[in-house]
Amino acid sequence: MPTDQDLSIFLQTRSGLKTLITLAGFFPILLFAQPDIDSLIFKSQQTTDDTLRNYLMTVVGERLLYTDPRRSAAINRESLQDSRKIRYQNGIARNLTNLSATFILRGVYDSASLYVDTLMAFAESEDLPWFRIRALNRRAVIQYYQGLFLDGIETNLELLALAEQLKGTEQNKINALNNIGINYEKLLEYDKATEYYLKALDIASTLGNKYNQAAISGNLGVIYKNSGRLQEAEELIRESISLAEEINHQSLLVDELINLTDIYLQQKNFRLARQTNERTLQVAENVEDNNGIIKAIFQTGFISYSQGDFRQAIPSFLESERRAREKDDREELVNIYEHLHLTYEHLDQHDRAYEYLSRQTALKDSIFDQEKTAELDRLEMAYQVAEKDKEILAQELEIIKRTRQRNILIAAAMIIILFGLLVYFFLRKIIRNTREIARQKEMLQDQQIKQLVNEKKIITLDAMLLGQEEERKRIAADLHDSLGSLMATIKGHFSLLAEGNFEPSKENNYQKTDRLINQASNEVRRISHNMMPQALVNHGLIDALEDLARNHAESSNWQLDLQVIGMKTRLPEKYEIMIFRIVQELFANISRHAAASKVLLQVIQKDEILHLTIEDDGRGFIQHQNGNGTGLGLDSVRDRVAYLQGEIDFDSVPGEGTTISINIPVINLISEMETHHE
Repeated sequence: MPTDQDLSIFLQTRSGLKTLITLAGFFPILLFAQPDIDSLIFKSQQTTDDTLRNYLMTVVGERLLYTDPRRSAAINRESLQDSRKIRYQNGIARNLTNLSATFILRGVYDSASLYVDTLMAFAESEDLPWFRIRALNRRAVIQYYQGLFLDGIETNLELLALAEQLKGTEQNKINALNNIGINYEKLLEYDKATEYYLKALDIASTLGNKYNQAAISGNLGVIYKNSGRLQEAEELIRESISLAEEINHQSLLVDELINLTDIYLQQKNFRLARQTNERTLQVAENVEDNNGIIKAIFQTGFISYSQGDFRQAIPSFLESERRAREKDDREELVNIYEHLHLTYEHLDQHDRAYEYLSRQTALKDSIFDQEKTAELDRLEMAYQVAEKDKEILAQELEIIKRTRQRNILIAAAMIIILFGLLVYFFLRKIIRNTREIARQKEMLQDQQIKQLVNEKKIITLDAMLLGQEEERKRIAADLHDSLGSLMATIKGHFSLLAEGNFEPSKENNYQKTDRLINQASNEVRRISHNMMPQALVNHGLIDALEDLARNHAESSNWQLDLQVIGMKTRLPEKYEIMIFRIVQELFANISRHAAASKVLLQVIQKDEILHLTIEDDGRGFIQHQNGNGTGLGLDSVRDRVAYLQGEIDFDSVPGEGTTISINIPVINLISEMETHHE
């Protein structure tokens, strides 16, 4: 399963702690063409496959996570209910994951914790270690924002221990180590924080993950800056800036430029501080990073303040105050009010100084009151939960009362049923005769149905035999055109060797003959592989499809994506061969007719149904009214699907590619095989 970067990397900035939240492809199946949200919703409305519909709507919820968290939450709630109805394990876990993220983004940590706890319980009961990692990750983020730094360290250590047990978890290890360092930094234990940052940086450097290298280097740089190790801090921050520029991560670049400006201010290098700050403001405005703009404008004023030019500092402080009030950034406002108070004190404008000191004090009190209110809200919530428990108890008592009433009604119904049984015995003989007549009619209908089914099988087998005859012709053509001509050439060379006709100026005839024999051997191997792939016989359908996909991708220059889900056991061999031939024929048609550059093959076994999807971005074709493609040699494919009691559907638009969906009831194939064995 792919790694999930998740809500995990924290970046230390000058004014506090900023969290970068990303979701790097945690989904087991990614749509090949990456359609937009409207297209995904349309596809979900068109499909009759409940699992695919649920998957598509889950993807919609994920894509709305950062742009519209409330709508994302609504979609994921509905998708969660559907996942539970169809018992779609992966869908339940993903929707719980997404719902926790939406509430974290909105700062509603109680609701986020509820979904995290539900996700953790579900992942443990269903043995889903990857989703346990996500639950631990989100729990650590919530604990950080709630100021529970020691709890956050403990949770990240648990996450790290779990990641050590799984393969492909290097990114999760980086996240856990980095976040442990952040929590230690908040506890002012800089040595411990540095230790974990360096461990995280070592893994990120080994993986060549430049974003992680930049983020963690920035965190280390801030620690060195706060510890007075300004030269080392400058080197690390510059390295982080260079990496952010290389990967074109503008938000990270803004944060590190702010940190570099702060270092220059501590070094009293006001010229470099001003140059760096001007660049910070330019980049932040280009990407509309409001937090970065506020901090850059504040630093503009702080540079003047540090140089003793207090009047020059005031306009920048006031502009940063205005923007911070628009964003309701209270922590930033406290810092701005403090410096406005000090600036006006230096200018002997004591009334203004007192005004901003009052504002700072009131805002601090407001933040404190807000924290108390939040605690009261939590207690109120606990009280409401207790009251809800009382309501549930009352409802249970009402249910007991209704159960008693129902039992009385059942007893009365039993008396009526006993009376009805007496009547039944009188009419039993008539009913028995009626049933016998009905049984005979049913047997006759069954015989007629079986006759029709057998006739259909005969028609299908005739068509398949015709397809096999075409396959024989193709093999004969291969033998005649490629192997036949090679053998004729080899025979001619042997004649030359027998006659002793050597031409010294040309390639040695023995070497040339040996090369032709090798070429003939390769042709025999290729034809044999096409007739019966060895991977199919030895390892089964999935390995054979992987070989087929790889060979076609190399020979046709496709970008081919093979996705397999749920294929835990092998099918009977003859059916694996038939399914392989279906995919082989479809790939051959794409190679000959589609002129495609990208091809997707999905093999999904769910609820005893095998779903095959073959999608290409080629030229497509015009469909007939019945929805089937013609003129591309697909008759044998339809016949094989019909023989497997499956269904096939073509969806193609000229110039926009083709999607072929095949559903095969695997349980029917296995049941038929067991019947033959008996």
